[in-house]
Amino acid sequence: MTTTRYYITKPGGTPTGPISLDSLRVMAQQGALTPDMLCRAEDADEWKPAGEIVIIHNAPVHAPQACAKPDTRLTKSIVLLVLSLVLFPLSFFVAVPAVIFAALAENEYNHMRMNTCLSYAESARLWVNISVVVTAVQLISYIAVLLFVLVIGING
Repeated sequence: MTTTRYYITKPGGTPTGPISLDSLRVMAQQGALTPDMLCRAEDADEWKPAGEIVIIHNAPVHAPQACAKPDTRLTKSIVLLVLSLVLFPLSFFVAVPAVIFAALAENEYNHMRMNTCLSYAESARLWVNISVVVTAVQLISYIAVLLFVLVIGING
């Protein structure tokens, strides 16, 4: 199995890729890769019409291997958002970006755009971590205020 990957684009469009040869073959078989689309190998400089690249059209088609789904942290970010609404209102403002980035990562995964999926998942991870820190600071503040009130009440 070859490890060469390819980029594809419609004339005047934005390149997409890198894409495995097996994926290109499946795309060609399904009509998603048309002969007039431009294609180039990852290590090449020259774009060629996909219809001229024999290796794509005259080979057996194998289903591409599915990518493992990354942890988009959607569930964690939603739980933090709900907790922040109920108990820790300041955390709400950092929980919202966590949910947004996690939802974007899920969407990119569902559309098989792994590079942007991983980027959004990493942003979601960062915002979930920030939310946890802000929530912890708020919890510690609540406990400190409660202890202060108890001490003042006992000594007051």
